[in-house]
Amino acid sequence: MAAFATTAVPVCGMFGATPSAAATPCCGRPALPTVAAPPRRAALRMDGLGNPANLSGKAAVIETVEELLKDTEFLFSAPLPGLTVSQVAELKNSLPEVTKVMTVKNTLMRKAIAGTPFDVAEPLTAGSNMWFFVKGDIKESVAPLKAFSKTYKLKEFGPLGGVLEGEVFDNKGVLAVSEMPTKKELYGQIAFLIQAVPTKLAKSVKAVPTKLGRAIKLAKCPDEESA
Repeated sequence: MAAFATTAVPVCGMFGATPSAAATPCCGRPALPTVAAPPRRAALRMDGLGNPANLSGKAAVIETVEELLKDTEFLFSAPLPGLTVSQVAELKNSLPEVTKVMTVKNTLMRKAIAGTPFDVAEPLTAGSNMWFFVKGDIKESVAPLKAFSKTYKLKEFGPLGGVLEGEVFDNKGVLAVSEMPTKKELYGQIAFLIQAVPTKLAKSVKAVPTKLGRAIKLAKCPDEESA
């Protein structure tokens, strides 16, 4: 029986083989075009902590949230899905320095807020959200979300709800609270009122002798008023 000659045939990407990086056709087939990877979605956490999948990582997340809550005056959340990592970073950088942002798993968030004035936020622990820990002016912490939503035309993006002094607010409530005067604005109003009081008081005091003089004069000569 005659022996048949065998020829090695190149295999492209089959059975673990890796195709050449060069765009050189093999097996008689043209090389596939390179497709750019889509932008990464913001499924990453922004707290820089360890892996929350293990016990120590979960404990670190809960501890960090508990520490943030100690200085937090207003807590609110916003949806995370649909945002890229670069967009989240841009939003984070637009916030006041004292406002902190974290993405926290709902189960860990519920454990962190338990027994705190923010435990009423439990109904907000649904879906994938970013949490904003506000210390200071609320308006300056919510305004960047409005601008961000307008820039990227994200109609559905904005605060989902928040907690202030043990009371839960929905989206409209958070926006209403954010319209309240900032501390700087309040200080300006108070300073204006303080400066206005001495002026009004001086005018009132200055007017007293005139009115008193007229009253005394009328008491002595009542006929002069009718004259």
